[in-house]
Amino acid sequence: MLEMAAVGPGDYVMDLGSADGHTVIAAARLGARAVGVELDPQARGGLQTIRERGGRG
Repeated sequence: MLEMAAVGPGDYVMDLGSADGHTVIAAARLGARAVGVELDPQARGGLQTIRERGGRG
């Protein structure tokens, strides 16, 4: 989806309901500024694991 939208440097991506943050991480790797918002603690449960792996899911 990010490639289809041609997301890259200079873009700002906001992912509402971002769960474990895969989209936010992918957008950042493409050079965009990215913010993810997830209110459900269970949905973001894997985020710490992804961080520990250096952003690799």
